[in-house]
Amino acid sequence: MSLDALIRETVQTLGGAKDQSKAKISLATVNAVDLATRTCTVTTIGDRAPVTFDNVQLMASVDDGFLLVPAIDSTVIVSYTTFNQPFVLLFSGIDKVLLVAGENSASIEVDETGLLLEINQTKLKIADGQTTFNDGSLGGLVKVIQLTQKLNNLENLVNDLIAKYNSHTHILTLSSGTGTAAPTATTETQTLTPTQRGDIENTKITQ
Repeated sequence: MSLDALIRETVQTLGGAKDQSKAKISLATVNAVDLATRTCTVTTIGDRAPVTFDNVQLMASVDDGFLLVPAIDSTVIVSYTTFNQPFVLLFSGIDKVLLVAGENSASIEVDETGLLLEINQTKLKIADGQTTFNDGSLGGLVKVIQLTQKLNNLENLVNDLIAKYNSHTHILTLSSGTGTAAPTATTETQTLTPTQRGDIENTKITQ
């Protein structure tokens, strides 16, 4: 050890500053994010020459819990000490929010197009007045009021036909082995209009 280093160490020891951790805080830009390691790479910004830090912690460790994922090129405040790995204190732009508990995980993403909530294999997207479950391949949800009206019309018509059939008296006149049959006195003129998909589908919500 040089004389200068020995003097510096002696002064630090006498002043109680030897081996003490010194914390620093810097404003930085996010360059990359690694979700597997819960870290990011940042480059400091400010009056001094920029410094790039790798493995900046987004969580205390790779574990379950609440994770904010910063957007690339967003600004963060990073703290680093003499003995500890640098970590993010404050975020600006967020790419997504993750909540992990064992095998269950939930993520929330919000951008200019809308919101995407994903829980394991289930997705819910809300964008521009449209709500989509998963990939939307099963079509829209039913309009309950309109469907009920359609079903009621069908039920009323069938009940009316049953009542007319039950009250009908069939007239048959026989003469030397021949006869005539009278038609139904009151015929049913109403017909059903085939239900179209658009009559009962709410395309604002698909699943």
